[in-house]
Amino acid sequence: MDRVVIVTGAGGGLGRALARGLAQQGDRVIAVGRDEAALAETGRGLAPALFEPCIADVARHATLVATLREAIARCRRIDGLFANAGIYPRGLVSEQPMAEFMDVFAVNVGGVAAAIQAVLPAMMDRAHGRIVTVGSFADRGPLADSGAYSASKGALHALTRAVAAEVGADYPDLLVNEWVPGSLATRMGVADGHPPERAAAWGLALLDLPAGGPTGQVFVEDRMEEPPLGLKQRLLRKLRLR
Repeated sequence: MDRVVIVTGAGGGLGRALARGLAQQGDRVIAVGRDEAALAETGRGLAPALFEPCIADVARHATLVATLREAIARCRRIDGLFANAGIYPRGLVSEQPMAEFMDVFAVNVGGVAAAIQAVLPAMMDRAHGRIVTVGSFADRGPLADSGAYSASKGALHALTRAVAAEVGADYPDLLVNEWVPGSLATRMGVADGHPPERAAAWGLALLDLPAGGPTGQVFVEDRMEEPPLGLKQRLLRKLRLR
């Protein structure tokens, strides 16, 4: 397909499945991760021309922006970003060290913002791009030991919509959406979750959204979540049902 797409958190799990899926369908992937050996495993058997490992820590925001912009310059274009890297240390808010609590935000929110900041100038220059933030509904029903993670994912909803609002009016072919893949059979997930390869196919389809398509929306697995009704819409629906 000859696109260039960045995937963060590509050293395992869903990120690995996304990176491999992209290369296998003919896209060039810039696979970002902290572990060189893990990225090498992700790229095993893939065409070298379609797989570029990029050693970077998404929590080192300025370095990440500079590193990704250098990669984009080498490729001379960027078509997509999957901001997938995330961490989920368990801990009660009443007990978790604040440094660890804020580390979650540095990765799950700051890392996403830095990756977006890295790609946006090139995407705006070409008036084209697809940005997908990988989210969760953990904020809607937080577990007792997931305060930092849940709060970070709530912030990610707002960040995604804010970026979409910034570019949507002027760049109808630059779409920014959040994707919630559901429970996955990965290290951070659950044993009976979706195989990451299956979920990756749903995510990759978001790269094919047409110009003028959905932006600032949430996709759940393989479908777009219907936005909540406003007060006027709820009243009109109630009147129609009488």
